[in-house]
Amino acid sequence: MEEYEFSRIFGPEDANRNVYEELHGPALISSVFSGVNETLFAYGQTGSGKTHTIFGSGSETGLLQYFVREMFALSHRAAGSTIHACCYEVFGDTLTDLIEPEEMIAQGKLLEEDVVSDELFLKTHKCKYRIARVGSVETCVELLHKARINRACGVSSCNPYSSRSHAVVHLFVQNPSSEASDGGSGGSTSSSIGALTLVDLAGAEKEHDNPSEQGKSSARILNTSLSSLNRLLRKLQTNSLDESERRQSVLNKCLWEYLRPGCGISLIFCVSPLLKHRCTSLSTLSMATDSKTIHSRRKAQFINISPPPGPTSTPTSRPARGGANHRARTPMRSSDPAVQWNEITPPPARRQRSRTPDFAFPRHDKAPSLSAVVREALGGRSGSRIDLGDKQGAPTEPSILGDRRGSRMDLSSSPALADIDVDEVCGHVLQSPEAVKRLALQNAELRRTLNQTRARSQDRVSQLEEARKKLSSENTYLRRECETLRTSFASHQRQQLEFWNGPFAELVLPSLQDGLSVKSASSSELRGRFQDEEFEMHASPVPAEVSQFR
Repeated sequence: MEEYEFSRIFGPEDANRNVYEELHGPALISSVFSGVNETLFAYGQTGSGKTHTIFGSGSETGLLQYFVREMFALSHRAAGSTIHACCYEVFGDTLTDLIEPEEMIAQGKLLEEDVVSDELFLKTHKCKYRIARVGSVETCVELLHKARINRACGVSSCNPYSSRSHAVVHLFVQNPSSEASDGGSGGSTSSSIGALTLVDLAGAEKEHDNPSEQGKSSARILNTSLSSLNRLLRKLQTNSLDESERRQSVLNKCLWEYLRPGCGISLIFCVSPLLKHRCTSLSTLSMATDSKTIHSRRKAQFINISPPPGPTSTPTSRPARGGANHRARTPMRSSDPAVQWNEITPPPARRQRSRTPDFAFPRHDKAPSLSAVVREALGGRSGSRIDLGDKQGAPTEPSILGDRRGSRMDLSSSPALADIDVDEVCGHVLQSPEAVKRLALQNAELRRTLNQTRARSQDRVSQLEEARKKLSSENTYLRRECETLRTSFASHQRQQLEFWNGPFAELVLPSLQDGLSVKSASSSELRGRFQDEEFEMHASPVPAEVSQFR
C-alpha cells in the first residue's frame, strides 16, 4: 500500500470553479499586481484533462477565463494599470506564435499600436512572438480563444483530439510609476511588473503506443522536453537550481524567468482513473508528492527609475514631454526614436534585462555622442567609444572615466583635458545638493542591501551549523544502534551454536545411529533375497516360445 500526500484533491465531479477557488485565484492575481511572477502548471498524461482545466471546454469555463475576469476587475480599482497578453506553443526546438490580432484590429477591437513583437534567441535561430495590450475581458478571452484554436493537435493513443505541443500563456500587468518615499522632484520613481503564466503541458505517453510513425516521433520529442522540465522541477525541490538547466530545452528557456527563486509556483497534476494507465498515474502521483517540497519565497519586481538629468547636463538630451497621453500603451519598447528619448532610462548598474517584457526601459538604437570639447581633447576620434590605452575589450558604453577593470583616465594628465568642465563630462553638477543627496541615498541603499545580505548569510551559516549538528547526532545514534544490533546478532549466533552442539545433538545422534543399523540390516536381507531369486531364474527351463524369439 503506497501513500501520497497533496495540498488538494479534486474528483471528476468538481468543476473548474472549485479548482479556481481552492487555488485562491484572487490572491494570486493580487500578488501579480504587486509585481510577483505567478506560474501555474497543468501536468499529466494524455487525455487526463489538462487542457480542459486551463482553457475550459464546451459550456464549462476554464481557469484562464476566471483569472482574466479577476485581473480586469482588479485593474478597474488600480487606476493606470495595463494588461498585456501573449500565447505561443513550444514543440521541440521551435517556438510558434499563436495569437492572430489582424482580424481583431480590422474589427476595431485592438489598435495596431497595441500589438508589439518580442523575440527569443533559441539554440541556432531567433523566434518572434507578439504581445497585445487588451482593454477588456471580452477582447482578452477572444484573443486567447483563437490562439488555442491555432494550437497543434493530433491523434494519440489515448485521445483522438490530443494537444501535440506545450502551450504557454503570459498575462503581464504593468502598474503605473509612483513617487518614491524620499520626496521632492528629485526623488526616484518605481514601477512594478507582474506576470501570470499558465502552462498547458503536452501529455506524457509511451512512444510505442502510438499507431503512426509521425505519432511516435512527436511523442519522442514531447517526452524529451518533459524530461528536461522534470529535472528542473527536481532541482527546485532540492533547492539546487542552477543556470545549466536553462539550456537543457527550449521549454526550460521560455519558462526560466518564471520559475526562478522569487516566483510563485502552483502545479495541477491530472491523472486517469483507468486501470490500464496505472503505471503512468502512479508516476504522476509520485511527482506530485515530491513537488510539495518546492518552497519559493515570493519577491516583487520593482524597477527604480532615476530622475532625468537637467537640460545642461547632457548636450544631446531632449526635453521630456509630460502628460498621461505620452505613457507607453504597451509594455514593449517603442520603435520611434523620438518616443524612446522621452522614456526615462536608468543607469546601467540598475538595469537588468530579462525575458519579461521591458515595460519601463526602451532599447535605444544609438547612444548620445560626446560633446565637441571632449572629442577635440581626445584627438578627434570618431564614434562614441573611447579607447583606453592599447587594451582590447574597451567599454561598450561611452565613458571617459576608464574601464571598470581598473584603468582610469587622469583629466589633469593632458593639457587639453585639463580645460574640460568636469561637471559637463560627468553628466550632472557635482556641487549640486540634489546630486549629493542622490549619492547619499544610493550609498544608504547599498549599505542596507549589504546588511541584509550579511544577515541572510549569517542565518544561512547558522542553519547549516544546526543541520550539521543534527546530522552528527543522528549519525552517532545510528552508529550506536548498529553496534547494539551487531552485539545482539553475535549473542544469538552463540546461542544457536550451543543449542545445536548440546542437547539437540544428544537427542538426535542416538536415533540416527539406530536408523543406520536398521537400514544396513534391511539392505543385507534384500541383497540375499535378490541373489536367491536370481539363482532360481537360472535354474528354471526357458520356454520354447521365448527361445524361438531369441
